[in-house]
Amino acid sequence: MGVLNKMLNIMPYNCTYCIQGFKGMVHISDEARLQELDLIELQSYDAVKGPVWDTLEASDPIFVNGFGHGNIDIYTGDDTQAIFRDTECGILAGRVVYLLSCLTAVELGPAAIDAGGKTYIGFNISWTWMAQNITADPYDDWYAECFYRSSNECPIALIQGDIVSEAKDRSIAEYNRWIEIWETERSGDPYAAEAIAWLVYDRNGLTVLGDHSATITQTIAGCTIGEDGKAYRVQSLVLGAGQLSGSKVTVALEMKVDGVVNKVYGQSFNRSPGHHPPGLWIINEAVGIHEALKVKVKSNDPDDNGKTVRYDYILEPAGVN
Repeated sequence: MGVLNKMLNIMPYNCTYCIQGFKGMVHISDEARLQELDLIELQSYDAVKGPVWDTLEASDPIFVNGFGHGNIDIYTGDDTQAIFRDTECGILAGRVVYLLSCLTAVELGPAAIDAGGKTYIGFNISWTWMAQNITADPYDDWYAECFYRSSNECPIALIQGDIVSEAKDRSIAEYNRWIEIWETERSGDPYAAEAIAWLVYDRNGLTVLGDHSATITQTIAGCTIGEDGKAYRVQSLVLGAGQLSGSKVTVALEMKVDGVVNKVYGQSFNRSPGHHPPGLWIINEAVGIHEALKVKVKSNDPDDNGKTVRYDYILEPAGVN
């Protein structure tokens, strides 16, 4: 159960303090569109039990992302009715779930795993954030930005093709990056100590249950070039995609920028007859890298899942002529 490359984003709006959470979820949807996932959004009044369960049954997405209120055994959306509770969560079987909701990793998460869920990611604490304007886009808010970027990093990493353990590590790293920012360049802010305390609290409450190696996207083995913290020059990168049957192959290159993984290149290749050949030349001139460069490949054919692409590259230490 659970179709790869397909996700549901649950986006309540009218519940208490949910406007900012709704706007925070928009950034996750934006990344899903950028990565060409099959995205289903349930917004505002549709972010309630009936539409959520109907969507899961009819569309069968592998990934369920959501924001809303919660407690140890319950998750709610746009109203106070439970969408999932520990005694009613079998619909999550075979899925990867990330809920930005208080305390749900205490009992609801374990119940979802017991009911057949693949992975549950959530919080065993009451996730707390700060804001100047509680109805603003959190990415534009001096205080809220650090909390939402840190949490969003986990589902965004999954959308970009990382496995669950990598996604958690990226979220933790983002929390740590913001903690350092508040300890240094924002240390003069009168609420800096409070921001640090809540970031540490939220970071330490992030919990992963079930399969830490799960992924929500099609898996085609790529490669990693170089290593973190060392400078290299990549002279060439060629991918052999002849064993893939999809008519469109998408290649993405990712590298850490200031400690955060970013996509630094992305291109789709038309593999229909008369278009791009099986060999794809991705880098054809010298490119300097200072962190590991991860090469990811996707295809529009589900049957390509689990396949491996061949690759060849030239790598030299930086400064070699």
